[in-house]
Amino acid sequence: MYAPDPVLDSCDIAAADRPAVEVLVDVDGGQEWCRGELRGWTRRRDSGWWGHVGYDTGAGQAHVGSFPVERIRAAGAPLDRHHVAGSDRSPAWLPGPRSLPGGRPPVNDDIARAIGRAAQQMGQATSVEEVLELIASSAAETLPAFDHVGVSTVEMRGEVQTRAATSDLVVELDRLQYRLSEGPCVDSLAGEDVVAAPDIEQDQRWPRYVPQAVERGLRSQLAVRLHLADRGTTGGLNLYSTTTDRIDPAEVSSAGLFAVHAALALGRAMESEALTAAVVTRQVIGQAIGILMERYQIDEKGAHAFLWRASSRGNVRVRDIAQRLVDEAASRRTRPD
Repeated sequence: MYAPDPVLDSCDIAAADRPAVEVLVDVDGGQEWCRGELRGWTRRRDSGWWGHVGYDTGAGQAHVGSFPVERIRAAGAPLDRHHVAGSDRSPAWLPGPRSLPGGRPPVNDDIARAIGRAAQQMGQATSVEEVLELIASSAAETLPAFDHVGVSTVEMRGEVQTRAATSDLVVELDRLQYRLSEGPCVDSLAGEDVVAAPDIEQDQRWPRYVPQAVERGLRSQLAVRLHLADRGTTGGLNLYSTTTDRIDPAEVSSAGLFAVHAALALGRAMESEALTAAVVTRQVIGQAIGILMERYQIDEKGAHAFLWRASSRGNVRVRDIAQRLVDEAASRRTRPD
């Protein structure tokens, strides 16, 4: 069973303020120091400090990855070996959170424990839908200042959908933002990690969205991007309040920390679901090839070619054609004589 390593604190660094670092990466069976920039950091309970680094191996390709403290050093400077993973002291190359533009206050212990419990629940979920429902319900419990919570996901073709919500108002406000292509939710999905809109009635950033949202009772909103280094943006956590105009900076910190766990849980569930779907697809295509071989007395290569030609001519996925063949064959077997 997955045992999460709770995040104690984290921070993203604005592009203009990212310090130059060097990171020790695996290259062609060996290791070498590569130049890069520190984009953010995470401190975990068990494994300590991790840096999120954008770097170049020299082959003209940019990479982004998370590395433990012992594999990062300030550009041109030796690593301070005292600062190892698991240490409570911050590494020498790491800016303190309060020295960063937009630095967030630390999460208090009660909220951190609540987020840890939520992370355990999310880590034990077995499907994407279950994870999404847990993200929404856990966020509502962990961040009580917001009385309406939803989770958006970015689908394969870039479409955005609200997949979990604690109320109908969430769905209504989410869809309004999708339709208008503006609002905190849209901005966060476009790449802003956190978009806070206290006293939203006075906010001038979204001139079409705000008046309609206020008509529906919205007073403040917080949108947090769900993203992973290897997947990019996977979705967004959308938090709405109809009871207060104020957003406490500590709530922003808590929401950002919660989003780290939520993104990890969602990423694992998506990967598991994709692997399961791939196995099912191979099985269905294999069954369809067998049906074609028997029906037309052709070999496996010919059956493969049949499926791919049908897919190309009809502009239909091979898996869908294969599933249709399998369903038709099953229907014939169950049809009474």
